Amino acid sequence: MEHTQNQPIAADSSSYPVFSKTFFIMDMVFSCLRIPLVLLGILGMVSMQKDDPIYFSGYFEILTGMGIAVFGLWANIALLSKKASGITMAYYNIAFTIGSTLVGIWQIVIQSSAVAGDAVRVASFSIGAGFTFIIRIALLICYFIAVKKFKSWLAWK
Repeated sequence: MEHTQNQPIAADSSSYPVFSKTFFIMDMVFSCLRIPLVLLGILGMVSMQKDDPIYFSGYFEILTGMGIAVFGLWANIALLSKKASGITMAYYNIAFTIGSTLVGIWQIVIQSSAVAGDAVRVASFSIGAGFTFIIRIALLICYFIAVKKFKSWLAWK
């Protein structure tokens, strides 16, 4: 069937979902960026005083960062290679990302006591933390949708 100007273009259902592919590539970049961040976190923990209120949360930040790096790379490479095993790894990646977000909220609560009393610093700290949280959740939801679309496409294929 030839396409005319008044007819919608039919999507090729057999081709890899573009939305999924885009987010898998983006997440692979984010997962790669986690590697130096984890290394910096380890260096930060080494140089930090053990009585620092945020010290204990650093262990969880490093653990979740390592999980994101390992499972994110594993999942995205498998998903981009059209392998079903990537779906399970993607769910682990999502779980570690949720954990990392919760650790971030925990650290924000701990650090917010340092700026308490200065209204301008509290406002800017709150806006920055809120913006970061919203972006992370939005990207996580999009990644989850991308995995679901890939799973449906793989089942249909």
